[in-house]
Amino acid sequence: MTDSEVLKLLLQYEKMREENKNIYFETEQIIEIATAYNNNEEKDKALSVINYGLSLHPDETELLIEKVCLYMDNNDLPKAKKTLDTISDESEELKMVRAEYLLKEHRLDEAKEIFETLEEKEDINTILDIASLYLSNKYSKEGITLLEPLIDSLELTTDKEEYNDFMEILCNSYADQEQYDLALQFVNKLIDTHPYQVEAWLMLSSIYIKMGEYSKALEATDFALAAEPFNHKVKIRKSICQNLIEETARGEEILNEIAQYGPVPEEYIHIVSGKMFMKINKWTDACNEFSKALESFSINDDETLCQTYKDTAICLQEMECYEQLYILCQNAKRIFPHDMDFNFFTGVVYFKKGDEEKAKEQWNIPIYFIEEPLLSKRILCLSKIGLYCLRNGKLEWAKETFTELLTVDPKNDTILKYAACTSLLLRDKTSFNAYNQLLKETITLRSIFEILGYIEEDDRNAIALAIQAIIKDLDIDIHPGLK
Repeated sequence: MTDSEVLKLLLQYEKMREENKNIYFETEQIIEIATAYNNNEEKDKALSVINYGLSLHPDETELLIEKVCLYMDNNDLPKAKKTLDTISDESEELKMVRAEYLLKEHRLDEAKEIFETLEEKEDINTILDIASLYLSNKYSKEGITLLEPLIDSLELTTDKEEYNDFMEILCNSYADQEQYDLALQFVNKLIDTHPYQVEAWLMLSSIYIKMGEYSKALEATDFALAAEPFNHKVKIRKSICQNLIEETARGEEILNEIAQYGPVPEEYIHIVSGKMFMKINKWTDACNEFSKALESFSINDDETLCQTYKDTAICLQEMECYEQLYILCQNAKRIFPHDMDFNFFTGVVYFKKGDEEKAKEQWNIPIYFIEEPLLSKRILCLSKIGLYCLRNGKLEWAKETFTELLTVDPKNDTILKYAACTSLLLRDKTSFNAYNQLLKETITLRSIFEILGYIEEDDRNAIALAIQAIIKDLDIDIHPGLK
């Protein structure tokens, strides 16, 4: 059905509702109308259309399946289950829907049993559908197991769409498992084959964002824009990359450019507004903007979604809203189970509640035998944990964290500064001197204030006296900057 035909159906349906009349629609037409509403994030209207369709076509399997899918999209699994139980048909499509429900319920083995009963389970399109379900429900490892044996044969296919779908799911599955070297290998192979394919460049950008290589992610968007200069999706990604490398002025400029040619996704406006409020420490306003973005999030971009969760968490931590922070982190962990930053925030919640044992459990993040780029991300997360402990009086915890980090990254100047500051507060003269000598520039009183979070002059007076007393007691030979 063409776009104009769908639009005509929508107008006909809307007019019917306004006039409080009943008009007959075929099942296919009902599904088209519901899909249009759902694509526009009007999920309540989509569900209403399906219910109207069922009043015209009671017990119609296709409509019931659409209803189940809408419930699952809204994460309303009890209603999805209740509707599923009313369907007696056992078509291949319904089997896939049942399997998707089971994956969302974390019943992997039962879902696999259903996949095994599919008549065309060895067909490439069926395999791609299954792998896509695994990926979207955070079972990407299972998807990789399905796809890897097909790599050689798919590289010989003449079906461009089939090849692109395969590579996209494979690369995203590798990235989800933080196997970035393999994700990069195959996305670059896809780009070599189709250098003007925008989605391939966006995929490369996504992988680099996950790796923390924001400049390379930005460069990938430039190549995508070279292929399609007016692609709004690419421009939004470029604006995000500009914000990630703290070129916020350029990011806003790109956003304004997009707005001139058409509507900008509402959630992205909330995200940009939230970041502006964060810059001026208006945490409540920023949190409200990020919360609105999360409520209506429709941008197909996991990196942006994950960062929005993190920005919301920062705001809630600053606002000391720890119950809300805990709930947010649990929701985020279900979507991004491998991102350790949510362990950090969850640990903060337990720490503030006085449950230090559970806080330490959350902060026990392994770094040995971990390869790049995952290692760098974990080092960064543990650095935040150590700094939090340092600023909250848990000096021994901080010392333990920084000592561990320096065994795998001994020349990290930031961690050396944190370790030196911790040693000073612990009155450990030997360790302080050892760390201080390894620094590119020996530590100063100003840098100690910054490490401890004392930015304003008025905040520094009390801590300055305490630090100077420690220096005097230990008779430390300190760089002239520390006075």
